[in-house]
Amino acid sequence: KVCIMTLTQSKSKVNRDSVRVKRIESETDELRFIEPQFNVNRVININKTELSEDSQKFMVPIKVGSVTINFEVDTGSPVTLINQHDFNKLQYPSPLKTTNVLFRVYTEQTFAPLGVIQVPIEYGNTKSVEELYVVPAPYAAIVGRVWLRRLGIVDIKNAPTNKISHLATSNSETLKNEIMQSFYDVFEQKVGCVPNFACSLRVKDNHMAPLFMKSRQIPYALQEKVEAELDLMEQNGLIEKTDYSEWGSPLVCVPKPDGNVRLCIDYKMTINPHLQNARYPIPLIDDVLNSLRGSAIFCILDIHKAYQHLLVDKESQKLQTISTHRGTYKMKRLAFGIKTAPNEFQKFIDTALQGLEGVVSYFDDIVVHANSLQECYNRLVKCLNRLRSLNLHLNPSKCTLFAKKIKYLGHVVSAEGIQKTPEKVEAILNAPRPKNVQELRSLIGCVSYYSKFMPKIAGIMRPLYQLLRIGTTFKWTAPCESAFLKIKQEISSNRVLIKYDPKLPLILATDASPVGLSAVLSHIYEGEERPIAFASRALTKSEENYSQLDKEATAIYWGFQKFYTYIYGRKFTLVTDNKPLSHIFGASNCLPTITASRLIRYSMFLSGFDYTIKHRKSEDHANADYLSRAPLPNPKPESTDEDSEVFNIIVSHLISDPITFRTIQLETDNDPGLKELKRNLSHNKTATTEFSLHDNVIFRGPRVMIPNSLQRYVLNELHSTHQGIVKMKALARRYCYWKKIDHDIECLVKSCKACCDVKPNPPKVPLHKWEPPKENWQRIHMDFAGPFQGNYFFIVVDAYSKWPEIIPSKSAPTSASTVMMLQEIFSRNGLPQILVSDNATIFKSREFKDFCNRNGIQQRFIAPGHPATNGQAERFVQILKTKLKAMNEDQGTLHQKLYEILLRYRATPLLSSDKTPAEIFLNRNLCTRLDLLKMRYPTKNLINDSIVTAKLRLGERVQSRNYSSSTLWKYGTVVQILGNLHYLIELDDGYVIKRHIDQLRKTQVPRNEHVPNVSEPSVSQDKTVHMQPNTQQGKNPEPIPILPLPLPEPTNSELQADQQQHPPLSVGESPNLLPNTNQPDDRSSRPVTPVKSESTSTAVPPETRQPSTRIKRPVIRMNL
Repeated sequence: KVCIMTLTQSKSKVNRDSVRVKRIESETDELRFIEPQFNVNRVININKTELSEDSQKFMVPIKVGSVTINFEVDTGSPVTLINQHDFNKLQYPSPLKTTNVLFRVYTEQTFAPLGVIQVPIEYGNTKSVEELYVVPAPYAAIVGRVWLRRLGIVDIKNAPTNKISHLATSNSETLKNEIMQSFYDVFEQKVGCVPNFACSLRVKDNHMAPLFMKSRQIPYALQEKVEAELDLMEQNGLIEKTDYSEWGSPLVCVPKPDGNVRLCIDYKMTINPHLQNARYPIPLIDDVLNSLRGSAIFCILDIHKAYQHLLVDKESQKLQTISTHRGTYKMKRLAFGIKTAPNEFQKFIDTALQGLEGVVSYFDDIVVHANSLQECYNRLVKCLNRLRSLNLHLNPSKCTLFAKKIKYLGHVVSAEGIQKTPEKVEAILNAPRPKNVQELRSLIGCVSYYSKFMPKIAGIMRPLYQLLRIGTTFKWTAPCESAFLKIKQEISSNRVLIKYDPKLPLILATDASPVGLSAVLSHIYEGEERPIAFASRALTKSEENYSQLDKEATAIYWGFQKFYTYIYGRKFTLVTDNKPLSHIFGASNCLPTITASRLIRYSMFLSGFDYTIKHRKSEDHANADYLSRAPLPNPKPESTDEDSEVFNIIVSHLISDPITFRTIQLETDNDPGLKELKRNLSHNKTATTEFSLHDNVIFRGPRVMIPNSLQRYVLNELHSTHQGIVKMKALARRYCYWKKIDHDIECLVKSCKACCDVKPNPPKVPLHKWEPPKENWQRIHMDFAGPFQGNYFFIVVDAYSKWPEIIPSKSAPTSASTVMMLQEIFSRNGLPQILVSDNATIFKSREFKDFCNRNGIQQRFIAPGHPATNGQAERFVQILKTKLKAMNEDQGTLHQKLYEILLRYRATPLLSSDKTPAEIFLNRNLCTRLDLLKMRYPTKNLINDSIVTAKLRLGERVQSRNYSSSTLWKYGTVVQILGNLHYLIELDDGYVIKRHIDQLRKTQVPRNEHVPNVSEPSVSQDKTVHMQPNTQQGKNPEPIPILPLPLPEPTNSELQADQQQHPPLSVGESPNLLPNTNQPDDRSSRPVTPVKSESTSTAVPPETRQPSTRIKRPVIRMNL
């Protein structure tokens, strides 16, 4: 009740021509809403405050956010409303959410709110967060029943609700409206998500290889709708995009009568065969029906997209992955088509509704039942509250509330009890009498099928048998009619029919004729097939144009729908007399790549059932055959299926001025090949599944078969705007087809001069690779780069090792200068066999050719305008320019930069191999500054180790060859061993010098006690050594310092060899450099002074040279 207006009608006679208003208690213009057929005595505005005190409004202040607003109490409204003006005063930061809820006022007028928002509310000491609907002005703010209960404003719990509600809601229609308003969110058609619950799918073999099937082609007419549906599913959290998946089941789109599409998933060939069977039992229909006995009021609730309310775990999401034309999506909810989905959902719904009295469920159909209307209402409220807590939503169009008789699970349930639905035998009882011999034979075949269960049937059938005699005119007589009626009674009697028993094997047999469809549900009882129910119907006008294959498939699809409650969730056998369909609809068979869209849609529906298919010969299929030839009238003879809508869209895209749908129909009949194909499709003489019939037009999958006479027109239509071959083929694959259509498209485009005139260059062929050279410098590539940075760069690259040579030049290159540069390079690397270059004049001149001929070099030239053939040199030109640009700010000359570039490039490993150009070209790598980062280990000279020489020990007295003066020898002590042949000697005069073993002799001359007037030599801690070189041209000797680098330490092998040949001296003989505290030494008390520099050194007086007394040894040569 929102802003309503009451009109009080006078008891006087209605005057249709005039309106007499006696009193108006409002200043508004309500009169414009008053129709002229009323005599209005008074207009009362319900929203206005009346003069009487008893008519004052019930107002309550409620704090919304931080603002207190006065609301009018309205127990007739389930929701709370506020106008936009008052809502703006709240200054609430969150935006409004859109909603699809409409409000109906008392006068049946409807209006839409602006949106809904969750707001914190407070009344007294009670706080809550509730929904607030914002409506346009000038509606007043009202508080509904939800807020009244949640805030405790009205104490309804303590009121005598049962008595009041019984008096106020004795009408079932009133109760219906009350339920729909109070639980509007539950009856909203959307997919919720059950909290704290997830299903888990298990495969039989955890080590099996995953299966992935690529996506199916989506008809062009439905592609946009399919993508919109995928986006909506992703937005609602049903699917999630994934970049990679090992599992994949193809998406199949099914058109709906309202123009939208239904997305299905084909799990038949991927995950279903490998899933472990769910062991949760399905409720028995008899048990469900028996629980309804004794009740008088019933409610049926249908859960909207029931399976999709249940989450699956992450591993199960991967198993349910969908492959689409837009990639792969993980299915996050339980999908229809999964083999174990019925058992999984039944297990969930049984647990969810546990403890609710008078509530039973069979999959997604819930029944609430009770003896009285009030009791049923109370039970329904509890059930809906349970569904609301689980976030389950219902489909209101399939729900029935407070009915006294319902049709449930193939039975009629009422207060009188449970009865079989008349539809079970209606197909037999209402079957029309035969009109010719063929229909009579079909009837007799059906009777013979069940004759073993009908005693004395031969006597009843005698009048009918007489009509089959040769020469007898078919005339339906009274005995024939009597026999016909008795036969129908016998077949529908309990002697033939059997009660449905879920423990017995179940069979569904279907058939189709040119006039109707039929289905028979049967049990195998004591080895015989006993019928449970019969069904038949006539074909619609559009179905009459189907091919026979499509008619048979439609019979199967319709039979599954007809007996859904008996076969869903149970294992059964499908029997058909059409052999191609036994392969197409086989549970383990994949649909062919090109299949009629109608068969794809049927197959997707059947994939949700657990069945095996069996082929039966037509002569053994008499029970279903008769019903299809004597069907009941179709209540919707003009209805069309979903595929017809798609076909009409496809044909409409092909219609142009010379081509219409009627033209395609006529030319199909005039085309000999298509006419024969059409005849075969109509009479089931072809087993192909590619073709189907729609209004006498042949379709191959979703594509129209174009007759030969119209192919030229369709080609021109496809070539409109001069589309290319690829575009035309893509467009044709969505709309039309004929043999060799791709060839015709290619010929048309290639012969179109307008298209040829604007063709681009042909696509580039794969890069031709040179024959790999077998050795270094066998084939070289050369080119000039520049002018660049004021220079020309002559570049030569070896094809085998990628070794580059660069020579810069300030002047432009000529043949003579190029020859000189090559001679310089060849002087280092030798002559090549092949020289590759472009077609520059300097390379093709007589001078350059003579140079190549003289040196036996073969010239190879690339194709003009195709530099990629000389890729070796061209690539290095790019490298050189890039590096020089990058080093533009670096210090150094151009030559220094070139040297650095060449060094680094030659020492860098190639991508094609793990070796550097230097290692390939020189068989060794080049040393760079980066090699200083590595530890260098001295190599042992094996040749010198084999030479027998005299060995000196540390501290041993020696005489050293002197070259600084005329004195031939100086005496000193060995202070350090440098390898096998070199030693550091501390002379008695204080100098430390390095000498070869050939310059030393052992001696026993003691140290001279006389200390010269020079500073004592010393060896500093950083081992900086000063040596006295030879005198030159009579100059005074100068100490030459060795660079302050660490002195090389003897290797372990050298030290071990020295210790073996020369054992350490005794303590008395050890001349350690450091003071020895155990042995007095006059040097230990002397201060250590640095070596004298040139300014402080004392000149040594010249001495007379004496001939050498060294023993000459024979020369030892290397034995190579």
